[in-house]
Amino acid sequence: REYENRLRAYSQPEKIFAYFASVKTKNSAGKWEIYMTPIDFVRSMMPGMRQPDGLGLNMYRKMSREDSGNLTFKGVPEDTIFYTLRPDGLVPFTEYMYLSLLLPMSDNYFEIGFRIFDRWGGNTISFKDMVCLLEGIKGHATFKPNNSVNRHFFGKHLADRLSLEKFLNFKQQLMHDVLLIEFNLLHRTDKVTRPNKKDGAKVISEQAFSSLLMSYTGMPLSVKLATMQRIREKYRYSEEGVTLDEFMAFFKFVENIPKIDVALTFHFLAGADISRSTLMHITKIVTGVELSSNIVEIIFNVFDVDNKGYLGRSEFLQAMRHQM
Repeated sequence: REYENRLRAYSQPEKIFAYFASVKTKNSAGKWEIYMTPIDFVRSMMPGMRQPDGLGLNMYRKMSREDSGNLTFKGVPEDTIFYTLRPDGLVPFTEYMYLSLLLPMSDNYFEIGFRIFDRWGGNTISFKDMVCLLEGIKGHATFKPNNSVNRHFFGKHLADRLSLEKFLNFKQQLMHDVLLIEFNLLHRTDKVTRPNKKDGAKVISEQAFSSLLMSYTGMPLSVKLATMQRIREKYRYSEEGVTLDEFMAFFKFVENIPKIDVALTFHFLAGADISRSTLMHITKIVTGVELSSNIVEIIFNVFDVDNKGYLGRSEFLQAMRHQM
């Protein structure tokens, strides 16, 4: 697991793709091609989630093109971005590069980029403009024109103009779909069973959510083990769990960590620490996101290791910056 976490954090995209991709099939010319499933794509970015046995670097499930087109993926609805881009939902390397680059980038970067490259005043850009924007992020050209993301944005012949609204809607939908698949993966692998809510909504255990939080930190192993023991004891008899809505709200909060950090700077300058109510209040005021008391309680149980009732600025925010 630690090897895979290091690989996610420090390896080149080509190696990450080769390790987490699981499907190998021949194209119409008889040449072998490698694909990620939507679950592979999410797993490649999800610390702590192990690659299944029998899969790994250059280890794939070989199958015909027909069989690969009939694959189904548990926990991946058919209305996700992956099926919008390709009927089979599979992700080749060029799309992996594109999507994994878009996910962590702030909307502000692209809002500014659209304004700079928009020569017509309609908040739209061309395919060539997008290439310049992406090269600005990576520092070199890595995107082949002929991929499904570009065709979705700019049409079959890459001649259409892309509006900022369409782009941001796509990016937001991608984030939603990745988090949904991640939640479903956690639910499926959760070792602690929590009953569904009365409306049938699935939940993951507090232990599973806490483990996810800690996977983003630089905590020493001994501290992680002690923290998980504390979490297990705290929530041993809990039936509440974490809902999908709470999970989504938390990551919307994480997406806005830079804004939260600025607000907390003023808070610390005033000599105050981060209490539960402070975290909830600042989050709501700055981002419009409402963190549930349940999520905030789990955050404090994980990061308030001294049980002081408040968080130091570095304890929590540093871990969340790493997640971004």
